[in-house]
Amino acid sequence: MTLLDHRTLTSSDIPGQFMAPFDAIGQNRATASVPRVSILNPNVKISAVEKNLKDVEPEFFDQFKIVCAIGYPFETLQQVD
Repeated sequence: MTLLDHRTLTSSDIPGQFMAPFDAIGQNRATASVPRVSILNPNVKISAVEKNLKDVEPEFFDQFKIVCAIGYPFETLQQVD
């Protein structure tokens, strides 16, 4: 599983980003979430990509069977399809 997020974790993210610990404020949100997400199923390899969805080449998504993208405008989501 790959987590992709370009944003930095802030204190206002903590209530909604329960996979990112409070002491990770200032780090990338995807990277900060990897340790806790990994605990959910140790048999699944979790990685992080610190990029903006709109800056990723469409071919990047070919390696995935399922892509879940939340909070992006429709125009950005079209490149994932």
